[in-house]
Order: sequence, then C-alpha cells, then structure tokens
Amino acid sequence: LIKSIEAKKTLEIVLAAALIVFGFPALWIVDIVTLLLKKKVLWFR
Repeated sequence: LIKSIEAKKTLEIVLAAALIVFGFPALWIVDIVTLLLKKKVLWFR
C-alpha cells in the first residue's frame, strides 16, 4: 500500500485497500470454520 501511494498508482492503492478490508475477515472466517470442523487452526500443524 505504501509503495503504491508513493508511486501514485490508483489501481494498486484500491486493490491493496480492498485486500486489507476484505482479506482479514475472510481469513478469520476460514479459521473459525476450520476450528469448528477440525478442532485445529488451519495455519498451524
């Protein structure tokens, strides 16, 4: 996001902001589902 702001690339700024806004909640939901189904966090072994 910072590099895109410095380079003034509008599309990359929008994509980075969208990933921050929608990416973290999506990963959080995946973690909750795997905890409920498999009783473990997907990202740890």
